[in-house]
Amino acid sequence: MSLPQTDLFAADILPPTAYILTHLDLYNWGPFGGRHCAEIDPKGTAIIGPTGSGKTTLVDALMTLLTHQPRYNLASTGGHESDRDLISYIRGVSGAGNNTGDNSHIARAGKTVTAVSARFSNGNNAIRIGALFWIDGSSSAASDLKRLWLFSERDDQSLDNWLAIHHEGGARELKQHAGDNPGLQANDSKKAYLAQVRRFFEVGENAFTLLNRAAGLKQLNSIDEIFRELVLDDHSAFDRAAEVASEFDDLAAIHSELETARKQHQSLLPIAETYEKHQSATRELDQQLLLKDILPIWFAQTGYELWSTRKQDLERQLDKGRETLESLSSNVKQLNSKADTLKDIYLQAGGASIEQLKEQISQQKRWVGERGRRARDYQTLTGKLDLDSTLSSEALARNRQLGESKLAELSELADTQDEFLLDLRFRHGKLNETLTEITEEIDRIKARPGSNIDGRYQEFRSELAQDLNLDESILPFVAELVEVKAEERDWRGAIERAIGGHRLRLLVPPAAMQSALDRVNSRDNRLHVRLLEAQAPQATAQFMKDGFTRKLNFKDHPHREALKQLLAEIDRHCVDSPETLRQTPHGMTQQGLMSGKKGYFEKRDNQRLDKAG
Repeated sequence: MSLPQTDLFAADILPPTAYILTHLDLYNWGPFGGRHCAEIDPKGTAIIGPTGSGKTTLVDALMTLLTHQPRYNLASTGGHESDRDLISYIRGVSGAGNNTGDNSHIARAGKTVTAVSARFSNGNNAIRIGALFWIDGSSSAASDLKRLWLFSERDDQSLDNWLAIHHEGGARELKQHAGDNPGLQANDSKKAYLAQVRRFFEVGENAFTLLNRAAGLKQLNSIDEIFRELVLDDHSAFDRAAEVASEFDDLAAIHSELETARKQHQSLLPIAETYEKHQSATRELDQQLLLKDILPIWFAQTGYELWSTRKQDLERQLDKGRETLESLSSNVKQLNSKADTLKDIYLQAGGASIEQLKEQISQQKRWVGERGRRARDYQTLTGKLDLDSTLSSEALARNRQLGESKLAELSELADTQDEFLLDLRFRHGKLNETLTEITEEIDRIKARPGSNIDGRYQEFRSELAQDLNLDESILPFVAELVEVKAEERDWRGAIERAIGGHRLRLLVPPAAMQSALDRVNSRDNRLHVRLLEAQAPQATAQFMKDGFTRKLNFKDHPHREALKQLLAEIDRHCVDSPETLRQTPHGMTQQGLMSGKKGYFEKRDNQRLDKAG
């Protein structure tokens, strides 16, 4: 519970502009699996607990955000040596120096994501700094570790928000998010990130290093040694002092050179008159050079004046030309008006009739040509149909009567044949579809009577199990281990859409995972292969209270807990309306509408909800 601002940042505790640590957030850091948050009381917070409970681990998380090369676990080693490193915290290694050869002491052996964040506030404003670390495989080499450092001057950013964005689209999506939100910066370089942190807090490079060393002290008198080493013993000043001392050694030689110069000056006094003449000539030369430098400017100014005059003349000519153009335009308008008047007089005098007669003559000529073409077409058609080709009304009437009779008979026959053919094609298509569906269904049932998984995927599993020398039951598909509860059957289509391609993911024992990857990688499998290393989680998977995972029954199987962990990571809130979904990230409705991060929604209607999966 947060205290009132007047109590948290009282004047007798801190200056009004001082920033203090208020929250430390962890995700998969050392023994702290999952999400954890430590709230820091500004009046004083003590971290207590038995040995091995994670006190130093919590402090080391903060040092990771503040120090370029943090020295871990100093409190346990007396403040002198570090027996842990960043990889050990990300993997969750239990026991320093554990070299037993197995992975029993590693909490997160496969693909993993770790994140830490700290919030600082001065009562009015707050900043957040954080880091995300992830490893895509099972390697524990520092070179395979990927990092992203975050600095936010906005309090609406949080570790949960960054983790959600990284889960959706990876580092690229998170960097794009930082680019779209002023006040949030993402850096691949820790050096650039720490430089920004030091600039904000206005501290030197040794400040956070001193804090790291002081955090590992077991006796207060040990801080004197660290303070002298990191603050007082600035050896760069010693080097400068040595340089200054060496310069004093050169003073005698410099004095001797000055004496020689004085004697040389006295010997040169007789030529002072010549030197004065030289100086006078030099001044005259400088004056001539000055004139030489001024001449281009004078020419430029004179040229500017001449061209300005020329420009004014051209502008006057242009204005005169415009006046002439306006006058000619006015004359054109007057002449057009006069032409319209004369045309009206012409039409009133009978010109309209003449124009009309000309148009009628042209129309009659067009009609004559058109009728000639139609007559030729008519005679060509009658010749092909063995009819009378005489161009007479009687012959045309007889041909029309015969043509209408034949056309009626042919049209009736064609309509009957078209309807019959269309009906046959429709029935044939339906029967073929039904036959194909029934045949495929019979083949699948005969081949795999115990599963509804596509036969191609089952054949792939059989081959993989044979290569790994395992029983097929040890390599189940996700869809074979879950079923929707009977009372929740209305949610079945939406749940299958939410699980998506994971339903065809094979669960592989950790001992056989490398062999399975080698086998899949070395050949063309002709399928979209999905594998999951069925590593039993350290803790029971945590389902959302309103998530779809609580609508499922899980079959008994050795990989059951690994499956639960997978579904917990893709769990979605089940809501009853689009209005509720709009306010619920990572949610879904019974009709299959889903939400991602805030403001993102989708509904895959390319497949019927009752046929999903």
